[in-house]
Amino acid sequence: MRKPVIVGTVFLALLAAGGFLVFTDNPDSRSHVPTLDLDKPISIENELEESKEVRLTILNETGVVVHNETYLVEDYIYSAYNLRSATDRIETFTVRASTQSESDERWAGTTVCAGAPQVEITEEDGLRIYRSIC
Repeated sequence: MRKPVIVGTVFLALLAAGGFLVFTDNPDSRSHVPTLDLDKPISIENELEESKEVRLTILNETGVVVHNETYLVEDYIYSAYNLRSATDRIETFTVRASTQSESDERWAGTTVCAGAPQVEITEEDGLRIYRSIC
């Protein structure tokens, strides 16, 4: 009987990079196989009664600004920007959103395991960026 393999930190690092692990019966055949998914529309949702100006800034892996725009958001913008406009490969981006009084930042990637970022403004939480990961 085989002993379980402890993946701990390695697994979390790969997960944070937007990939997944494939395990087989052969311990030497483990691999990290990221799957490209370029369609990552960044939405902005304002749940407040009044309109909000939101600056959306996207930086690529090397720190180059690929998008920097201000939006007047009354309620919802489905695709303020789509990461497919900035790359044709697996890449990690920094997504920053800010209003006059708040800001938030998250990473986003162009893999299946990295969900599209969602910027939300609520009375309870203020400005926050959310995204799912596998």
